[in-house]
Amino acid sequence: MEPRRTPTPDRVPDQSPRQLVDQRAPERKPARGSDTVTQGVRVTVMPFFWAERSDPTARSYMFRYRVRIANEGATPAQLLKRFWRITDALGNINTVDGTGVVGEFPNLAPGQSFSYESFCPIATHWGTMEGHYSMCRPDGTEFAAAITRFYLVSKDPSLATEDVVEMPA
Repeated sequence: MEPRRTPTPDRVPDQSPRQLVDQRAPERKPARGSDTVTQGVRVTVMPFFWAERSDPTARSYMFRYRVRIANEGATPAQLLKRFWRITDALGNINTVDGTGVVGEFPNLAPGQSFSYESFCPIATHWGTMEGHYSMCRPDGTEFAAAITRFYLVSKDPSLATEDVVEMPA
């Protein structure tokens, strides 16, 4: 299954379709999800329950999430790697550690952003995701742009088929 790319509506016209770079910064914090700035790089994530791809009887709950990475700093930054920690309601943890995002390694000049959409399957009706992007400056300096914890929650708690355990803070 391949993640779906979501172009930003104000994409610069002379860019290739594979580049999803725009010039806007987010105007407000999401009501849910995650919004974190690390060394001038803002990572905003909005999760959505994907009911059409979920099957509670098979303990399969699918969640989509939209990510926007914006360089609000004064120095360019390129995304090299991603790391996700995915925890379901039973405390089971899966990690994803890989290069780039959706096959891309966005290089963001100050004021630019990159958006994409992907998905995550878990075995319970709710869970969490958190992680970071490994970023690199032109001088070779690397840093981790944090993705703070956000919740994956199905719209209907009656879909639950598991005994929920308390999540650590």
